[in-house]
Amino acid sequence: ISSIALLLIVSLSFTLIFRFYRRERKLTTGIIDFINNMTHELKTPLTNISLANSMISKNEIVEKDEKLSAYAGVIRSEHQRLREKVEILLKAAMSETDKPLATERFDIASEIMNVAATFEMRVKSIGGSITIDQNSSGLFVSGNTEMFNIAIGNLIDNAIRYNRNKPQINIRITSGQKSTIIEISDNGLGISKDHLARVFEKFYRVTDGNIHNNEGFGLGLYYVRNTIAGMNGTVDVRSTLGKGSVFIIKLPLAD
Repeated sequence: ISSIALLLIVSLSFTLIFRFYRRERKLTTGIIDFINNMTHELKTPLTNISLANSMISKNEIVEKDEKLSAYAGVIRSEHQRLREKVEILLKAAMSETDKPLATERFDIASEIMNVAATFEMRVKSIGGSITIDQNSSGLFVSGNTEMFNIAIGNLIDNAIRYNRNKPQINIRITSGQKSTIIEISDNGLGISKDHLARVFEKFYRVTDGNIHNNEGFGLGLYYVRNTIAGMNGTVDVRSTLGKGSVFIIKLPLAD
């Protein structure tokens, strides 16, 4: 009798788990479809805004008027920020689909330098710096280059935004026998122990300190984790509240 009862409990548990899985899968698919549709719908007006602002900025009246020129600059910077958010949403949705993504073999140091270069002007304008330390060259990994670049960009962007000091960002690239390790450290706000274990969760945002004042969807670090996992790697974080964080990425070297 006890064996039959146990078998019934196990069967019922399996049925419930399977039902919950199907419901969760259906919900996730619906969210992904919504994000895909929403981001694609936003791309057209964003392109039109960029084009219109570009034409306005070239007007002689606007160029000679300091206030109008400043307003055009605000439109341009806000357009860029919104476009980046749309791209993050789209890439996060793509990373959860079953569609295979294009992969290639690439030099990891070269790609990281290219990404860091896009942030240099922004960092220097607020008195900060980005340094890259590399102990060896020719470290090749396999993955989707565009997704990897966005993931590294997310980490650098966080190091700049979540910082009350002049950002001091150091990227250290080291190699092992069969893997490479990337450490991205900063002197920012840091993350408390209560939140540290959950920072890679989808839609999770740290809310202590003044971090909640920054805009975001809570997808940046989730996207980083998914991208690195897709390259058969791991990502971890060490952080001290008020002193900064270190994100450690470990990736297998390509043959």
